Amino acid sequence: MLRGVSAATALVCVDFLDELGAGITPVSAADIRDELDLAYTSLALVLLIAPLLSSVVIEGPLLLVSDRWRRERAATIGVALMGLFMIAAGCAQSAWALALALGAWGSAGGLGCGLCQGALMNAYPEARERWMTRWTLMGTLGDVATPLLIVGASALGLGWRAALIFAGILHLIHAAVLSRVRLDDDDDDDQDDDDADPPSLWAQLRAGARDRTLMTWLGAAALTCLLDEILVAFGSLYLRDELGAGIELQGLAFMVCALGGALGLAVSDRLLTRVDPVRLLATSAGLTIVVYAAWLLSATIATSVVALGLLGLVAAPMYPICAAQAYAARPGQPGLVAAVEQLYAPLPLLAPLLVGLVADRFGLLAALAVLALEPIGIGLIALAQLRNKGC
Repeated sequence: MLRGVSAATALVCVDFLDELGAGITPVSAADIRDELDLAYTSLALVLLIAPLLSSVVIEGPLLLVSDRWRRERAATIGVALMGLFMIAAGCAQSAWALALALGAWGSAGGLGCGLCQGALMNAYPEARERWMTRWTLMGTLGDVATPLLIVGASALGLGWRAALIFAGILHLIHAAVLSRVRLDDDDDDDQDDDDADPPSLWAQLRAGARDRTLMTWLGAAALTCLLDEILVAFGSLYLRDELGAGIELQGLAFMVCALGGALGLAVSDRLLTRVDPVRLLATSAGLTIVVYAAWLLSATIATSVVALGLLGLVAAPMYPICAAQAYAARPGQPGLVAAVEQLYAPLPLLAPLLVGLVADRFGLLAALAVLALEPIGIGLIALAQLRNKGC
């Protein structure tokens, strides 16, 4: 059995696999669009909206009751299902089949990642920001691995389908590893005595939704969807259609972005021992606005790649700090936090569609400009929190 640091490492690795799988179709957006003959809006629906759609109905209730589960056991099932659905996506022969497979994968991934992340937040309440930074770092390494996987598959004469199937197999292998994880949590042992007559799911959800601090930080965390897979998908199209970059250069550009993010997270882990997390968040948001504007103005592939690397570096602290602040608002209730987060599901659900519509009507540059709402919104929230704390 895996316990302690080994167990925590196995849990953190789930985000590596999640981001590895999540990035394959956005990085391959141009090839998928050509093969399935999709418009920009339809492409956003299949690749970005479908993985989120079913989770709106399924994830929330399951995560809400997960505070009464052995999370590592449920996470094992979630990761195994992710692998199976990813293999199904690789075998899909139509846009609708691909959308259904990605939708099922998204629900399984939301549950598995939510349970693993919540377990870490419960285990290390005194250092939530640092553990969220490490969790996000593993996800960033998954982002780095995705274009490498795509480029490797392309070099072997294979495509995005083979990459999905390979990633699905990795998920199944890690599910076997997770089956050996055991967390030492006294709360689980006393669960039945303390919660003999627990409040209804609706009462719990309503209490969380009325928590202004929780809702603010979850809203900030939700905004980070804009400079994630959406940027990769539409940024890849921009590099190809506007700057003439091939699939290899597209993969290289976002690998550099992910490497910059990994470096930024490593630096953030050190800074968080000396700097107030919200102050670091405000600084990150301000720098991201400047660097993102520079990327949009880049006229060559070389300057675009450099700007993407800097973007990954300065934007890195935003998600882990926002998420950690949300968990800190409801200590000991990670399942509730994850469930209430589903109230913001329409944002990552509708954002790709909005960006796709803007791209179809006004062009890719205008669509990419919309994504600047992430650092602007998070920066305003961080400044408001600093003002409330008198900093």
